Amino acid sequence: MSGRSATAVTELFATAPLNLIWDVATIYTPVGLYPKVGLLPAVVEVRDQTRDWDRVGRTRQLTHSDGGSVIEHTRDC
Repeated sequence: MSGRSATAVTELFATAPLNLIWDVATIYTPVGLYPKVGLLPAVVEVRDQTRDWDRVGRTRQLTHSDGGSVIEHTRDC
């Protein structure tokens, strides 16, 4: 029996004042903020986030309602 898997990498850069970006991006958990819409699965869990989402270099894994997941990193641009 063979399994299927897929990997993708996406980067998104916001062009807005830093204080506005941090006010939006530092929400502790995105669960419930991203409901299932069309083909996009909902975020149902955040894993491996040991500290607040408020510094460059933080990492967390978002688990989706379809069983997939993504890893997010904060970085300095």
